[in-house]
Amino acid sequence: YGYSGTVETFVKQRPNLQSIVLKDIDMENLYFLGITEKYNESVEFFNRISQTSVPSLTLNKNPKIENFIQNLPQSTLDLVVENNALDLELYKAGVQLFERRLSESKESNKTVTYVNFYQKISHSEVRKIWLRHKPQPLYNKSLNLTLIFCAKSACSFGVKWFFYHAGLYQEVESYHRFPHRYRSEVFTQDPQYKKHIREVDGILNSNIVCLVRDPFSRAVSSYIHAIKTGYDDRAISKFLGRKIGRKNSFCFDEFVQYLKSLDIRNCNIHHRLQAHPLIEMGIIKPYILKVENLFNDFQEVEKKLGLNPSPLSQISKSLEFHRTPKDSTFKKECYHIQFSGARKQLFPHYKYFYSEELVRDIANIYRADFEIFGYKPELDLELTSQAPSQPSLAQIEKDMLKWRDDLNKIRG
Repeated sequence: YGYSGTVETFVKQRPNLQSIVLKDIDMENLYFLGITEKYNESVEFFNRISQTSVPSLTLNKNPKIENFIQNLPQSTLDLVVENNALDLELYKAGVQLFERRLSESKESNKTVTYVNFYQKISHSEVRKIWLRHKPQPLYNKSLNLTLIFCAKSACSFGVKWFFYHAGLYQEVESYHRFPHRYRSEVFTQDPQYKKHIREVDGILNSNIVCLVRDPFSRAVSSYIHAIKTGYDDRAISKFLGRKIGRKNSFCFDEFVQYLKSLDIRNCNIHHRLQAHPLIEMGIIKPYILKVENLFNDFQEVEKKLGLNPSPLSQISKSLEFHRTPKDSTFKKECYHIQFSGARKQLFPHYKYFYSEELVRDIANIYRADFEIFGYKPELDLELTSQAPSQPSLAQIEKDMLKWRDDLNKIRG
């Protein structure tokens, strides 16, 4: 700030600033301590323990500093050590604490702590979280059944499954092909439902099932939905600094950078964390149904809960319109391609959207989902060139009919 003296004079006049600030603080009690020289590791570690997505930035960095320090005479360096003894002692202890915590975190391979999640919360706070969190779970008092779901996690399938067991399947089918229209316009508006959904104690003690999806495939699904529907164009346009629309798209890499800038627990439901806050806190422990094992998991939970088997194939077939057609000829990485939102646009298998860096980004952004729901935060990119397209049920049925006809011809 206008100082024009020598380095030696500055060092002699400068107090031990860090040690003065922290002299009365027990570092072990600090929630987080970072090291400037380990900046990227510090940011990554902070994100890990706080379940946030703070980006690593390169701002106000002076590339000449390192050369300047290397050219200082030994007498000046000795003077720095002598006049900053307390700071150096503090720094050494800080580095040791940081490296120990980082090592413990890596060994456990789990989040060190969830911020504020160890404190006890009151019944009224639990109630407030339950009623405010979106999308609101579905509850049927007579069935003693609650469904927790999240957008882009086969939620349409889960909602139809719930309504089947509630005896409302045909009513849902005749109301609109998109089951969420019935859910939001009819079911959740019923006065009896509004009364039941506020009976939080009963709900928390009900049979709770939670439908989830691998965060890697869900992130790609969210991206495709974003460019096809424009549900978050305004916010993404502001982030990217350019107009976004049907004729001006964005790539998956840009979408992930946008996700990194968000509070992933309190953003648009189509790319929000899947873990319900009460699941993160350990207050509710639901049956987990994974999209990747959809039919088997639903059949298993029906057996456990004593529910009659539902027509899962019929439910799935009724949602054919909801599926995105795949391009089985695509054989290269595409995270920098700006796909259009055209109705006939084909998309490759989700693995083609990833680079090693994007895998790390998604693993960090959705760390809680990976840990709570038992998904692996790694993606085998070696399989990318062999990634199969996903045939629709209609295509499978068509192939089976052809095979049957071919077999009949062979039999004569």
